[in-house]
Amino acid sequence: MRVSTLSFLARIFALLLSIAGIGVALDQPVNAQSPAIPASRVNLTHDAHQILQSMAMMPDGRMFVLWEYDSIFGHEIDFPERLLLREYPVTGAATDPFVLYRTKGGGCCFMVRMSVNESGQGIFIFDKNIFGGIAARRFGSFQGPSGFWIPASSPSEIVPEAVVLDQSGGFVTIWASSGQETPDQADLRLGLFGRRYDPTGHPISPEFHVNTYRRNTQRLAAIAMDRSSGNFVVVWQSKEQDGSGLGLYGQRFAANTEKLGGEFLIPTTTAGDQGEGAIAMDLKGNFVVAWRGADPANPDRNAIFAQRFKANGERIGGEFQVSEAIDGFEDDSKIAMDGQGNFVITWNHWPEGLAYTRLYRANGTPVRDPVQLTLVPGYILPQPGFAANGTFGVAWTDVGREEDLEDVYVQRFSASPGNEFCLFRRGELICDTGRTGGDPEVRYPFGGQAGEIGLLGDVDGDGRADLCLFLAGVFRCDTGHDFGAAETRIRFGQSGDVPLLGDVDGDGKADPCVYRSGQFLCSTAHDGNVSQTIAFGQPGDVPLLGDVDGDGRADPCVFRKGVFLCDTKHDGSVNVTLPFGQPGDVPLLGDFDGDGKADPCVYRAGQLLCDTKHDGTIGGRLTFGDGDGAPLLGNLDGL
Repeated sequence: MRVSTLSFLARIFALLLSIAGIGVALDQPVNAQSPAIPASRVNLTHDAHQILQSMAMMPDGRMFVLWEYDSIFGHEIDFPERLLLREYPVTGAATDPFVLYRTKGGGCCFMVRMSVNESGQGIFIFDKNIFGGIAARRFGSFQGPSGFWIPASSPSEIVPEAVVLDQSGGFVTIWASSGQETPDQADLRLGLFGRRYDPTGHPISPEFHVNTYRRNTQRLAAIAMDRSSGNFVVVWQSKEQDGSGLGLYGQRFAANTEKLGGEFLIPTTTAGDQGEGAIAMDLKGNFVVAWRGADPANPDRNAIFAQRFKANGERIGGEFQVSEAIDGFEDDSKIAMDGQGNFVITWNHWPEGLAYTRLYRANGTPVRDPVQLTLVPGYILPQPGFAANGTFGVAWTDVGREEDLEDVYVQRFSASPGNEFCLFRRGELICDTGRTGGDPEVRYPFGGQAGEIGLLGDVDGDGRADLCLFLAGVFRCDTGHDFGAAETRIRFGQSGDVPLLGDVDGDGKADPCVYRSGQFLCSTAHDGNVSQTIAFGQPGDVPLLGDVDGDGRADPCVFRKGVFLCDTKHDGSVNVTLPFGQPGDVPLLGDFDGDGKADPCVYRAGQLLCDTKHDGTIGGRLTFGDGDGAPLLGNLDGL
């Protein structure tokens, strides 16, 4: 039977977990990389097997989730009745699920691939009939779904592998075919082929052969495109080409589908099996490939690896291991990238059935350790998308516990370079991570008691700013980033103090501090005791903490009549004077431009103004909010 082995096994495993009673409560938020909103169930009904097939994001942050709805009755239990799509805007309610394809029989839609472009156009391809070819359907600004067949030159087995849209709505699709490479090829051997189409679905190129090596099987292809030029890269799994089991190869193509150079080996490690490649590309054509490979520390298990490449195919650095577990095994890696080259990788961990993610900066350094998306076993097959608005999204399948049914979930996360600008008001933190001045990309509910003062600071030292609340001499911090109860409580200060957060001692953790009668009092041990006192400022000053000189320690500063005065030596003297702003402004300190130094900023009439050069001029400007709420700057996601 021609189906995705991984997808099929994942379904079986999901059913076994649900039968065993292992699952996750539907309202359980996930503890992941800087959640922007709580997790949301995609499917509205809970009366069938609902399995994630594909997830994609537009640059503006809109998320598209495509899933299959499987009947729970009769012979249709293993086959979808419907393919449904749901769109999630940056803010506001999601659209109602839209039925993209419906079938009353079996033999469809195990292999579904989707792509969207900057214009809101979308396409997905799927196997409409077993052994019988590929169908495609368009959605979005195409004015509703329209379907057509993707032809192939051979009546042999055709398996959909990958699809990508260009800027105009045209697309390239890749398929695997048996018997198409050479007439005498064995039926079980598959080669990879592709074709380019215009937005109406008419072919504008001949079919082209992806792989040059034509022995054994070439399968599990993935594709990424530089939409400015139309050039694209295909990666795939090849059997016995690298001299040791499965290997992973790639091929660059021009927009006209002509090959650019020869096919190239992606991993530098060839021992054991390397396969299941995933690829993503930035706006310059640079790309990253992730894959499943043999763990060098334990050849009996698999781990997830990745390699960065320039647009010309040249390696950037060496391959690196993404997953860090030492037990079980990992597979089904997926990758997404923003235009600047920051990327996120997701994967499964077995035998527990856990979903993981890891966020990377554009230079290839990880933002933090791998993060388990789910608190307990039962969430599988995660897929990411990455927007240009400072957020990424992840969708996954929850095996569920009720009536042995599965559900599909999606969640948005913060991922923007530099500090995020936020407003805290009435128990909710809203942030403009994309710096668009429009609707907030992040909505973070926490607290809600009258008199709470909101603060941002990395209290636990994991690289992410935590939302903390100060009330009646107690700091309560959501260090788990799970929208729930405060994981960290520190009793420090008293009513009437001005609370502050900053890494005063340079140990990587933000310290709870208060300003009282011209003194900065800090508990650097986080034990509620005053461990550091700095006398600085005078009555009428607005106290601040921020690493103005970039030495790794937060400096005590005050804002006085349009001037920032800072004690970078922590000796009670004014070492730095930065005239910026005017009386009546709300002052802030934060690393607006991501250079490692806190910048003097002011919030005035709904505008954030920042002096990124520290010379008294406005180097950063952002219009956000209407003045309602307390302005905050903090690195929510660790980028």
